[in-house]
Amino acid sequence: MRCSCPFPSVDRRLLDRRRSVQAPPVRLLALIGVCLTLWACGERDELPDDGDAGARDTGLRVDAGTLPTQNILVRTVLDGDTVIVEASQGVRTPDGRPFDGEHIRLLGLDAPEIAHPPTPADCYGPESADYVTGRIEGRIVQVEFDPTHCNAGNPSACRDDYDRILAYIKIEGTVLNEDLLRLGYGRVFRGARFQHRDSSKYSSLEAAARSARVGMWTCP
Repeated sequence: MRCSCPFPSVDRRLLDRRRSVQAPPVRLLALIGVCLTLWACGERDELPDDGDAGARDTGLRVDAGTLPTQNILVRTVLDGDTVIVEASQGVRTPDGRPFDGEHIRLLGLDAPEIAHPPTPADCYGPESADYVTGRIEGRIVQVEFDPTHCNAGNPSACRDDYDRILAYIKIEGTVLNEDLLRLGYGRVFRGARFQHRDSSKYSSLEAAARSARVGMWTCP
């Protein structure tokens, strides 16, 4: 029995065009793949490094609990354990304030006092202040924070009761805090609130200076 159902006529050129659209050449697929790969790589190269950006903008390394060391200019030495620093506008303290003009108290150290009229100076107070002035005033130093109490999770703990920043100061590869204890220009600052990573070492340095009777340990 013959089927009387009419079949629509098909234009062979249209069929060939549809096939060309549905099945692109292999070389074209390869070219598209290469372009997509290059585009993706270019996007990744432009992404900023979060850790570096955080350190530049706020003084905090946001991917860790510790705080980065800051390079700071010492503007003025006030006495044997406190200095005023100078910094560009973008440099911030751990708690987000401008670093310029901040007072830094040398962590773990208590230097003899200079004169505050009418109160006279302590024995070896002027010598201690003069030593620190000669070492760091007008120079770039490294300010390092102690992770024991001063870290990105608790930046307010980086300050003492007088709103000074507690830190180590490094210059020429040495820690100034330690040099002052070693040479008898200061004693260990003893306070439960401000225990730090080198508390035992600082006590040993003080004991050695006291035993050798250097610096302030020659005072009556």
